[in-house]
Amino acid sequence: MPKHSMDETAAKVLWDMSCELVNLEDLSYLVNGKRMIGLSVHEFGTNALNMRLNGKRMIGLSVHEFGTNALNMRRKCKSERRLDGKVVIITGANTGIGKETALQLSLRGAKIYIGCRSLEKADAAVDDIRKVNPKADITSLQLDLSSFKSVRQFANQVVEREAMIDILINNAGIYQCPEWETVDGFEMQFGTNHLGPFLLTLTLLPLLRKAPKARVVNVASGFHEIGKIYFDNINLRNGKYDPQTAYCQSKLAMVICTREMAKRLGNKSNVTVYVLNPGVVKTELQRHQKYSETLMNAMFLSPEMGAQTTLYCTLQEELDGESGFYYEYCKSERRLNGKVVIITGANTGIGKETALQLSLRGAKIYIGCRSLEKAETAINDIKSVNPGADITSLQLDLSSFKSVRQFAQQVMEREAIIDILINNAGVMACPEWQTTDGFEMQFGTNYLGPFLLTLTLLPHIKRAPVARIVNVSSSMHAIGKIYFDNINLRNGKYTPTRAYGQSKLAVVLGTRELAKRLGKNSTVTCYVLNPGAIKTDLQRHSNMSEGMMNMMFMKPDMGAQTTLYCTLQEELDHESGFYYKRKVKTNKKLNGQVVVVTGANTGIGKETAYQMTLREAKVYIGCRDVKKGETAVKEIQSMNPKADIKLLKLDLSSLQSVRHFAKELSQLESKVDILINNAGVMACPEWKTEDGFEMQFGTNHLGHFLLTLHLVPLLKKSSAARIVNVSSGLHNFGEIHLNNINLRNGDYHPFFAYGQSKLANVLFSRELAKRLRHTYINTYSLNPGAIDTDLQRHVEKTDDKPKGKGFMRRNLFMTPFMGSQTTLYCALEEDLDDETGYFYDNCRRIDYMIAEANDDKTAKALWKLSEDFVKLEDHLRI
Repeated sequence: MPKHSMDETAAKVLWDMSCELVNLEDLSYLVNGKRMIGLSVHEFGTNALNMRLNGKRMIGLSVHEFGTNALNMRRKCKSERRLDGKVVIITGANTGIGKETALQLSLRGAKIYIGCRSLEKADAAVDDIRKVNPKADITSLQLDLSSFKSVRQFANQVVEREAMIDILINNAGIYQCPEWETVDGFEMQFGTNHLGPFLLTLTLLPLLRKAPKARVVNVASGFHEIGKIYFDNINLRNGKYDPQTAYCQSKLAMVICTREMAKRLGNKSNVTVYVLNPGVVKTELQRHQKYSETLMNAMFLSPEMGAQTTLYCTLQEELDGESGFYYEYCKSERRLNGKVVIITGANTGIGKETALQLSLRGAKIYIGCRSLEKAETAINDIKSVNPGADITSLQLDLSSFKSVRQFAQQVMEREAIIDILINNAGVMACPEWQTTDGFEMQFGTNYLGPFLLTLTLLPHIKRAPVARIVNVSSSMHAIGKIYFDNINLRNGKYTPTRAYGQSKLAVVLGTRELAKRLGKNSTVTCYVLNPGAIKTDLQRHSNMSEGMMNMMFMKPDMGAQTTLYCTLQEELDHESGFYYKRKVKTNKKLNGQVVVVTGANTGIGKETAYQMTLREAKVYIGCRDVKKGETAVKEIQSMNPKADIKLLKLDLSSLQSVRHFAKELSQLESKVDILINNAGVMACPEWKTEDGFEMQFGTNHLGHFLLTLHLVPLLKKSSAARIVNVSSGLHNFGEIHLNNINLRNGDYHPFFAYGQSKLANVLFSRELAKRLRHTYINTYSLNPGAIDTDLQRHVEKTDDKPKGKGFMRRNLFMTPFMGSQTTLYCALEEDLDDETGYFYDNCRRIDYMIAEANDDKTAKALWKLSEDFVKLEDHLRI
């Protein structure tokens, strides 16, 4: 944690100031039998040193997921603890993580009171919770944390109803509002986020003390790290106000006072207190900000995931003896006491963070770095956080075989066995340099150096009872190619990205081959991973702007999570040679089930069809271009000679073609088990369909709308059918223009039209689920992610050669195989049998959608409009 959040003098001053500001007036609010006496007010300087409380970094369970990052591991609270009859108070539980927390605790039998400013919204939240849990014991009471009078009234109402309180969760808050004042005249964010919860906690403390074991859980934010307490101007007046500054101050105040309260309660108190960062969660908290929906959907957590660290602090039995600590992120409980760990390149970034985390678990660590000066600085930083860290630096230059051998020799002279080797160091997108030994720099440093190091240390690694080799690769391996005839990319073939992709692909292939050569019975397992896009020194040779990196890249502590997962996770003990990234995991066979996939001649549709044939489905693909369709069928059959796959002509921009396809299929099959509406067009010029509709709306929505309803009779004949609609993350930009659905009269824009059509896919799935609720047909819509396919052919005017693609497509877009994973997940995953009408992204359900995607009124209006446009036959109306 930042050093300023551990300043004990500042904590005392802030506590006493808060007591005075909220007018604590009687002795029932004493802590440790002493009245809070004032200290002189000082302003304390701050810095961004990454310090932790008491030399420990208490990490909880929320992990922030960025787009297509590798594993995207986000662990949930695993406690099965029941709370039958326990009294729980949650502030601000009408939306977001507070509401999700209330739901989850109600499912564990708690008696819950939620305090909300708007009773109307609170009652709506209670109704929503009872729809999921009809037995929920939950009561709403009015609470405005920006008013001390309201806080005291709320507390009195609770006191009148309950003799004791078991858990208090201070969840409510306000984020980056204008320069407003509370009822009592304080700056709004400091008053609401700190003073209100502070007063409420101390007012309810007598009831908390009556419980055998009580907990106070304060929901802070990662922004406390850049906060500062302005003691001489706590309300940030006289031009000092800035929304971000105010928010950070309020959340730092919460962290500091949690720590101070734990001290004042003492080690023997039955009340323990916790403060946490829930992660960046998409809730109403951002209502004063103008973040784009796409940014929030791509980078923010759902309330369900955001609630996990709150639940962890509320429920986890192992925290019973802890108090005053700060919790965030995911964590493995595995200890490494005395285990020998080697980490390359650990002077900065995720290597340094990995070294810190493993030192906290008791490992004996050697870090290999090219610069010993930087390595010693890193060790000093780590020891400032963990004074007991057992960590040694040795010089290692992976671009020099001599240095690699010297490093290995030094390690082997010191240690008899090695338990874990983490090949983390690397270089990215540098100029056309050569290693000491004459190899292309990235291939030499990223692959050959670690290859030599691993094999040199392998005898010592094999001596460990159970050992691991963890190789840090990159998602850029997906665009890599091994140039065996020109491995050093000479004679004009060198480009920084091509070289980097080759080196990272080599790491993946090398890991796989090593696993094979070690064999299944080896005590050594090896793993390769993509840590995600991390802001480190690795980008020093790139021209990416600081703003872009801050927005899109993770911090090292987040980037280290997949490395830690591969290093520590017990469930991987019997896995070796795999690459870690979110994929569909079901092995479900389809044994002759009939699957229809539209637009399967290229991209994710083709990959989806291929994967379905591997599961022994009978697959029909509908394609506009029969020649391309036939080529796709031949390619699939060449990969899977047993593929049962047939091509039928389908032009979704022609309602006549859609009807003909459905009729032809009906003559061939008596039922359909899975319909995957995958085909689409993106950002084309202002074209019209054969029937006169705007091309993207007509193709992406109307064509699939008509096709689906024509096939519903066949789907109903299946014992359990699924309809999967492939939408896009760009539905977040969409708006249904019911009065000008074809975007005429100058309203047309390629991306607005695309967004409208993809939002229509989502609304169609939602409305279809309602209309089919009494059948055995489930519907799903999804975002496959940014995929490098022909769908972008209207976006970039380039030739078909890879070198003609734009930077984003070359470097950030997924392959069709990875892009097909969420489609396969929705089509196959048994866990979704009881879900219908939901939206999925990256193989997980998204519960927090933009308002437009949950607008049932618009969904019904769109349905009626679509029926009229396609002239839907009466017998097909549902």
